[in-house]
Amino acid sequence: MKTNIKVSVLALVLMVGRVGFVFSAESKIGATSPKPYVAVADKVEYSPMPMAGVSQYVIFSSSKTGGYAAFTKFAAGTKIALHTHSNNISMVIISGTFLYGDAANEKELGSGIYLFIPSGIKHTSGAKTDCVIFEQSNAKFDVTMIK
Repeated sequence: MKTNIKVSVLALVLMVGRVGFVFSAESKIGATSPKPYVAVADKVEYSPMPMAGVSQYVIFSSSKTGGYAAFTKFAAGTKIALHTHSNNISMVIISGTFLYGDAANEKELGSGIYLFIPSGIKHTSGAKTDCVIFEQSNAKFDVTMIK
């Protein structure tokens, strides 16, 4: 029985990572008739972000809180210098190798790895190879570069 539960949980985690199944924005912010929504990371159209080598597909965003969920794509070799975010960010690496670190150390994170970045933490980010992540926050995304 425990093995079946572990296999089911693993299958669900892999499905979410590969397919990117989430509920629509309306279901997250309390609409009266929520509808399921499916977004496939390698089939959606990404829009460039202000940071070179980074593009994003916003799955949902809330005009009330600024909260969002998105697929974010980093081109191989992208490096974003030391910075912070005003709000917590949770992410799962879907494909490729994501780079995350502080001023002294950098780690390579591969597909299936979850990363939580608390607000105010100084860190670097980027990609060793082309990389897609799923990220989510309960508040608006921002970046403050550290000089």
